[in-house]
Amino acid sequence: MLFRSDRLSDGWAACLALRALGLDALAAPSFEHLASLAPNGAAAVVVPEGTRPGPSDTVPNGARIIEIPSGVFLDSDGPLPEANSGLCGSQILLTSGTTGTYKRLELDSAAEDRRNAERARLWRFDATTVNHGVDLGLWTAIGFKQPAAVWHAGGTVVFDQGPEPFTRFFRHGVNRVYFLSSMLAKLLEAQRGAPAPANVEIAIGAGFLPLPLAQRALATLCSEIRSTYGSTETVTHALEGWVRGSADLFWLTLMPGREIEIVDDEGGPCRAGTAGAVRVRLNALDCSGYLDDPVATAAAFQIGRAHV
Repeated sequence: MLFRSDRLSDGWAACLALRALGLDALAAPSFEHLASLAPNGAAAVVVPEGTRPGPSDTVPNGARIIEIPSGVFLDSDGPLPEANSGLCGSQILLTSGTTGTYKRLELDSAAEDRRNAERARLWRFDATTVNHGVDLGLWTAIGFKQPAAVWHAGGTVVFDQGPEPFTRFFRHGVNRVYFLSSMLAKLLEAQRGAPAPANVEIAIGAGFLPLPLAQRALATLCSEIRSTYGSTETVTHALEGWVRGSADLFWLTLMPGREIEIVDDEGGPCRAGTAGAVRVRLNALDCSGYLDDPVATAAAFQIGRAHV
């Protein structure tokens, strides 16, 4: 089952409803993405009310269009029900990662509780957590993994997609945010030198933190930034570092339980001072291949390891 939604709150409602029915859910940012990711067709495409595809939109062959009421929000006093039965469908993420083109990663429901528990432990999420979802879609690693882990721990996720969201970023009581360097730059511009609340933990992923941007943030916004290096393929990031000054940007620390190698084109270890590819050892909760893409799977995954 495919779905498209520009509103993250609607997208999450559709995602959880579809998976509760035992359907696999694949979200995408456009109808064109949906069509390219389902070349053999799809049973249906779910869209918010009033956003049916137009004459120029491409939809998967044979797909029925189902509209759902917009503004269906999730309201719960505790953690969401876990996917612990065979009925619950999988979530399929899109990642560009190692190939530069979209790949599909299937997160099956069997290990979802364990994956969310591991992320919640790593990020120290609990019932007091208020995480800002920014505008990261459900088809992305951060956009799916962070909210799911926060809800697992009984915390709250903020989806503010109104005009100029960075100007009121901290008005929601946010104390956790994990986003891209480009989003940090927008936040700095919108806050105009105002410091973040003291209890806010700011983390950066999906790319390295540029030195000038880190210096600006540390001078005006916060006293430290959690910088991470990981991939959609792994349940948690493999490297991280707490940036409190310029020198901290040059080194990241290996996370407990992870093993990283730098290898050459033949897969052998590189000599000291030689550039190579990053390869991480996988664990039982990580993905082991790409959905319906044996060529990309063979290139990135070998013998319990993945190039990231």
